[in-house]
Amino acid sequence: MLYIHSTEKLLGLKDVIIKKVEEDNEGNTEIHLEKPIKPHACPICGESTIKVHDYRNQRIKDIPAFGKQTVLILHKRRYKCECGKCFY
Repeated sequence: MLYIHSTEKLLGLKDVIIKKVEEDNEGNTEIHLEKPIKPHACPICGESTIKVHDYRNQRIKDIPAFGKQTVLILHKRRYKCECGKCFY
């Protein structure tokens, strides 16, 4: 049986969606990933929201894998609450 989440299993990641794996100009491995959308509580009013305000990429330098430097690029979401507060 083919294991469809082999990259997550190999890297030891849980509850992430791997969008793509590519090599940058310097030969390093870049792994683009994001977490599934789920409701989050607003830190100000406590209400739950899934409304996405915008996205930001965060580069996380990881340990070398297979002799290449590895960088995780996390596609982070900022949520927007009905009270007007934006938060990660």
